[in-house]
Amino acid sequence: MLSLVLLLTSCAYSSTPTTEIKFDYVPQGYVSPAEGYWLDVPTGRNLLHMIRTYRERAEYWEREHGALSEKFRAYIDKTDERLTGIESNIEAERKAWKNEIRKAKLPGVGLFAGAGYGSAGQVQAVVGVGLVWRLW
Repeated sequence: MLSLVLLLTSCAYSSTPTTEIKFDYVPQGYVSPAEGYWLDVPTGRNLLHMIRTYRERAEYWEREHGALSEKFRAYIDKTDERLTGIESNIEAERKAWKNEIRKAKLPGVGLFAGAGYGSAGQVQAVVGVGLVWRLW
């Protein structure tokens, strides 16, 4: 209530510095069935203008906040999609790399050629087919 009164006085006085705001206290049974505060017409108009202005500003900032929240949510979703894509690419690359390492360690059949030392003490050319594997 206090903040409303402060807001009322600050808005009313800031827009029209020569306007006087009057709140008249009316006891119960005087001209009203309940006690309260009465305003004259100019004060009522200023108060209504202030409330409308305050509501318009509040609605404006709510709309702007909603638009900014939507943009932020879209950015978060887009970033999440990109990060998910990057993670899946890294995982696929890691699986392929591990598969290549596994394949490289398996023995295989291969051709080989080279020089060989015979039992009679001579060097001979050797060609053959055999099992090959990676030692290190």
